[in-house]
Amino acid sequence: VYVDYIRRWPEAADETDTELLWSLYRASSQRPDQQRRLLQAMFDAGFEDPIADTSLMWFELARLHLDHGDLDRARAAALRVTAPEYIVRMRVDRRFDPVIDRASDRLDVARQAQRAIEAQSKKVDARPHDLEAWLNLTYALLDADRNDAVIEMVQWVLKTSDPGRPPGEDGPEFTKPHMRAWLMNNRALALYRRGRVREAAEELERAIRSTGGNAPNVSQTLNLGVMRCRAGDTQQAVEGVRSVTGMSAYGKIVQAMVNLCAATQAKDPAGVEAALETIRAHADDHRFSVLDALLWAGRLDEAEQLYLQLIEDRRERSDALIVAQTFLVADHLPIARDLVEKRLALLARPAVRKAVDQFGRTETFPVRMGHGFD
Repeated sequence: VYVDYIRRWPEAADETDTELLWSLYRASSQRPDQQRRLLQAMFDAGFEDPIADTSLMWFELARLHLDHGDLDRARAAALRVTAPEYIVRMRVDRRFDPVIDRASDRLDVARQAQRAIEAQSKKVDARPHDLEAWLNLTYALLDADRNDAVIEMVQWVLKTSDPGRPPGEDGPEFTKPHMRAWLMNNRALALYRRGRVREAAEELERAIRSTGGNAPNVSQTLNLGVMRCRAGDTQQAVEGVRSVTGMSAYGKIVQAMVNLCAATQAKDPAGVEAALETIRAHADDHRFSVLDALLWAGRLDEAEQLYLQLIEDRRERSDALIVAQTFLVADHLPIARDLVEKRLALLARPAVRKAVDQFGRTETFPVRMGHGFD
């Protein structure tokens, strides 16, 4: 019904709630043809999110067309992919070879990272009082490893948008004030990447307090636990996430990952097993969390078996190939270096190398991948 609506009134596409669109997309996960029709209708209508990048949408559309054998439409969709993460995904996945030119300037990841910042800056200029637009600009800056820019910019945005400004201080009204906690989250991530772990923890604590209410802020509380555990403060990390409730399945996985992180550092086999059991119990839609957990625990034989299953799965292959790439990492903590070594040990296994070469390729990219406290 929604597809017919957009096709009949394409001008309505620009009013589409992107979250609603992705909800419809996920609801059709077992019907790829329906997913393809939905995204194609948005593509034909010339949809562009006014506050966020739409590269994921067109990447998914290109992938679906490739799986369907429609190279012309896949090529057209690929041309609208601009975000560095999805440029990387196309470069390293052999499925995309017939529809992209890897030597093209448009597929230069470093240049696209800068262009993504410029494009998102224009969206901020168009909606300067929308905190979600500012948040999306922090993501573009974090991708390009512009951490100092995030630290300074977020500090200014938080001060300017502070709802608790002293009476009489004039200032613009900002929309979506709940995004302030995520702006603090991303400032904490930038501080963490710069090795300023104490300041990063203070910023996350500030984000947690900012949301008010009796229950703790789930996302930032879990992120603080992850960061503290990676910094070696295992007891405080575990205690900090223990009382968190009302979590999604993914939240429960992150909570268990904090416990796993602590158990591995304490060399506690029973704690490791308990955490792995919890992660497996909630990982139906998060199989890469199991892979991460197995690497944390040093279970390389099990990690190899799972990785080979993931890369064989056409829906999971893109994420599996991302695991095989080299990106900028926050390596100022010993535990981060240990995890890199375990990942490289997995990738060095003959069966894994063969699978990666069969389905894709490996490259080194001067950008970050993801927005976790890695």
